[in-house]
Amino acid sequence: MRALPALILVCFALHTRADGPPEIAPPGAFHDEEHEQIFAAYQARLKELEQANQTRLEAIEQSLATTLALRLLEMAQTTPAERLRELRTTSRRWFAPRGKLEIGAEIPPELAPLVAAYRSSLELNAAAHTEARASAGDDLIRRLDAYAVSFEKRPEGKKTTIALREEIRKLLPRSGPTRTFGELEVAKREWRFGDPWCTRMNFHGDELITLNRVRGLFAGGGEFIELGLWDDGLTPALLAQSMQRTVSGMAYALRHPQLDMRHWKFRFVHFNSQNPTAKLVHHTRGFAFLCGVSGNYSEDTHSYVALDRDDGFYHARLDTDRNDAGARALVIEFPEGSNPGFEFSTAEWRRGDPTVELIPASAGVCFLSGVSGALRSQHEELSLTVGSDGIWRLGGASKRNNTAARALVLKFKK
Repeated sequence: MRALPALILVCFALHTRADGPPEIAPPGAFHDEEHEQIFAAYQARLKELEQANQTRLEAIEQSLATTLALRLLEMAQTTPAERLRELRTTSRRWFAPRGKLEIGAEIPPELAPLVAAYRSSLELNAAAHTEARASAGDDLIRRLDAYAVSFEKRPEGKKTTIALREEIRKLLPRSGPTRTFGELEVAKREWRFGDPWCTRMNFHGDELITLNRVRGLFAGGGEFIELGLWDDGLTPALLAQSMQRTVSGMAYALRHPQLDMRHWKFRFVHFNSQNPTAKLVHHTRGFAFLCGVSGNYSEDTHSYVALDRDDGFYHARLDTDRNDAGARALVIEFPEGSNPGFEFSTAEWRRGDPTVELIPASAGVCFLSGVSGALRSQHEELSLTVGSDGIWRLGGASKRNNTAARALVLKFKK
């Protein structure tokens, strides 16, 4: 039995297929040979990914053909001859040249499980392909950042460096992977040891940025992962630095009609062992959450942002036995006289607990609001992420008993 033609795949799961490699570097766009080589390596990587993706798709198609043949053979023992002829006639159309697989009522119920498994395989493959393309894009941006920094040592100076960064980002495909859950769009950025210290997070100008994962050894050697501002002093960015190879972090850029970042104000508040508390914003005027950790996190270090029910304000607090631990809060303020009417709640995860399921991403967003305990090795991780099933989850990994994470849960107004 021949494999399914490409047309069937398009008709069957068009929404799961990734776009082809974008044209990101028009002729004459390169500054020098190094610049050109960076883009050439990226295009070569995209071609490799496309070829690997096509190979996987052909394997999925062949698997359906084989499974279908076996299923029809099994059914020949128990299915009336007339019905079996109908099933064979229907399935042959799937494999005919330029054939078309219809969705819904055209799929016989006896073969529906095969179709469901095929769809699932396509969706999983598409997700993996999108992730791989996004990883290639992230690598391109890191290389371009390093390339742009080299201009600081040239006569053009820092002004040209910033202009170059903006120029090359306009040539890039949209950062990703961007996933959509209802009206919520989630794009992520990751930082690992060796990456540039500053990564732009705001791609459209109306995203709300959040810190979503912290991992590794924070021992007071200059480590920090936090949200801040890009070189222009206006654009939100993921900032990170470490002498420890185990340190990494991840942040999200969130877009939703109810997250009105074009009109909300935001500011960053740093608190540390010398200034361990800060009064942030009244709950009727906004909200706040944790957006950075820095320095030495021992077993007795706890940084968190929480609402005080007595005075109605969000407060930031750091409890620690170290003099070089710190944290950062992101404060969101609504315009005067406006309140979106969100519903807030909190959640907590502690070492030994199962991962905590919070809310569907289509119903709201979640923010890391507390980090507690020792971050002492590559085995220590605290995270707040959206899974492929569209559920926000709070969790982590640790070998230390007092490691914990808190989350602020925001439900959209219905």
